[in-house]
Amino acid sequence: MIQLHTNAAPQSADTSAQTEAEELNMNQVQAPEVVEHPMTGEEVYEGSLRGLLARNLGYYIVASFLIGTQQPVAWEGILNSVGNDYIVIYQPDQDRYVTGDLYALKFVEFHNSKAMPSPCSGCPGYRRRDGNRIW
Repeated sequence: MIQLHTNAAPQSADTSAQTEAEELNMNQVQAPEVVEHPMTGEEVYEGSLRGLLARNLGYYIVASFLIGTQQPVAWEGILNSVGNDYIVIYQPDQDRYVTGDLYALKFVEFHNSKAMPSPCSGCPGYRRRDGNRIW
């Protein structure tokens, strides 16, 4: 049975220093032959983008979505949860959650940190990388 993964409470900047020693889990957890010919639903899940995202809950990401045919939009924040067809990003400076369609997700930039990167921490409201600060 495939389970959805949820990070119940977002990490604050204070508690993130304690978990900095943890590393991103970007490695393939299965043997190459299992990736090429999965036998169970769990093997399919572990080898998927959803599996990769779920292994790295709580890390700061920049997620690029393709809207329409030519309109990429990037959202950044802490990866909070992964569902069947969506992801949830928590933006601590705005105290809000942003959801995105997993099928429109094209690229994910992972930061090896569970807090906002230093250059961005001084720019509240700038959590969308296409330059729009107004919603």
